[in-house]
Amino acid sequence: MLLLDKTKKIGVNMLALRRIFKFLCLGFSLTSLAITAAAKPTPNCDTLNIAAARIPHYIEDENTGIFINLVSVAAKYAGLKLEITVLPKKRALQQFVRGQANTLLPHSSAGENLNAYKSDAILVKRDFAFVRRGNLPPKSVEEMKGMRVGLTSQYAYPKWLTERTDIDFTSQAESDQMNIRMLVAGRYDVAIIEQKSGSEAVSKIARDQIVYDPRYPISELNVWVLFQKDECGAMLKQKIDTAMRKMKTDGSWESIFQDLPESS
Repeated sequence: MLLLDKTKKIGVNMLALRRIFKFLCLGFSLTSLAITAAAKPTPNCDTLNIAAARIPHYIEDENTGIFINLVSVAAKYAGLKLEITVLPKKRALQQFVRGQANTLLPHSSAGENLNAYKSDAILVKRDFAFVRRGNLPPKSVEEMKGMRVGLTSQYAYPKWLTERTDIDFTSQAESDQMNIRMLVAGRYDVAIIEQKSGSEAVSKIARDQIVYDPRYPISELNVWVLFQKDECGAMLKQKIDTAMRKMKTDGSWESIFQDLPESS
């Protein structure tokens, strides 16, 4: 009987020890998780890592262009570091979508619908109909029915324009200058180009041969800076929007955009 009592006591003690051991293991696990969570680094949100699409006059290279000047000043106002990589449009978009950049510059309302934060609008992009001198520039899309119309491949155009079946979009030029050259050569009846870069291309290669009517834009698109849809992106958007609003009040904004045509 005494031996049985001792056996029962030993069994009870072992059970208690197991419970204590499990409790200690659980406590150690929770402590480890807490330490890991506390040690997890916060997102690095002090740098604008920009994938920028090359666009004549607006983004020429990492140091040149209206949009480059814009984000450079905005980053300085916001106290952010700046890293810019200039790429062809599709590659810049892919880099942003893959998360290799936290910022995309620029993106318009004609572009792909991305899950991202948008800045305040940085430009209203206006495209115009350029024609050979002696012809009347179309005032609307309807007036281009049956015409051969040239586009520039590095721009996003609205689908309501490009999906028209009564307009001949036979090809897209690689640059605005090539678009104008093809217009001069009679390959197109009309070239649809953004106002500033189109005017620049005309002044360089066909100053007295090509005209457009600045009163009648064919399309108008909002243009933004995009940020990743995460905590860091939200912080960057807030800082850049605040900086750009300050730039609009102190004259910096006007200084950057001062050489655009009046209707831009």
